[in-house]
Amino acid sequence: MTSTFIVEDLCCANCAAKIERLLSEHPDVEAAELTFTIRRLKITADDPEALLPELTALARTIEPDVTFLPEKKRETH
Repeated sequence: MTSTFIVEDLCCANCAAKIERLLSEHPDVEAAELTFTIRRLKITADDPEALLPELTALARTIEPDVTFLPEKKRETH
């Protein structure tokens, strides 16, 4: 399953690349893609939302104030 998160308080593209690499190395993460320009993180794992606290803690070793918020799905009418 892939979930997308809004990324807040990320200062630069270099930090984004470091965080993406770190999250990709997590044993429960199949794939991680962090796009600095649009402030989005895509995580592919069995249950990405359950991993969010752990992934946030890892990311904060690089960027202390970074936050990941679940992206709300838009309803179509």
